Amino acid sequence: MFSFGYASCMSPLDNPLDKGVVYQAVLPVSWRLLDNTSNKDELAGLNEGNATLLRMLALFDDAPTESKDADPETAQELARLDAKLSLMLDLVAEVLAHHSSMPKAVPVSISEHGLQWQDSQSPDPGQLLFVEIYLKPTLPRPLRAHAVVVAVKSDKTGTVNIVARFRGMDDTTRDDLAKMIFRHHRRLIASRRGM
Repeated sequence: MFSFGYASCMSPLDNPLDKGVVYQAVLPVSWRLLDNTSNKDELAGLNEGNATLLRMLALFDDAPTESKDADPETAQELARLDAKLSLMLDLVAEVLAHHSSMPKAVPVSISEHGLQWQDSQSPDPGQLLFVEIYLKPTLPRPLRAHAVVVAVKSDKTGTVNIVARFRGMDDTTRDDLAKMIFRHHRRLIASRRGM
């Protein structure tokens, strides 16, 4: 993260990454400028698509649970079927990823309120963007959102750090995004303990 000393239209209290858990990764991100209006029907469609995506990601993240009452043969067969299904999904996702044009992966920080990413282009603070974030790069379906640029900072190499606040995201989608971020955070902590 960086300080917001210039090219910012927010007070330090408005940073969308200062509240809650933040997910940091290198992910494909694309964006384009929008005029400063948000169509309610478009936002409803984005929220519906994002809710579906986040539910799908939750299914990928869920580990199969073992029932104490299941007989060992049935449990073994279910585990074998789960492994086959996971393999098939991975293969299909890999084929789809090769046939779709994925944007460049960049360092990204995401919270339920907004995101920060790097780019070579620089929008102005206050501009409305249409942002696509591929939360699982093997799944060629992005989280799509409107976001308002709240800060921009260029470094010496010409890399631009952009911070934006989500706009028009409904509470259900925001909660599902927060749950996904928390699951990643929980796994990160568990992996650190295992070291």
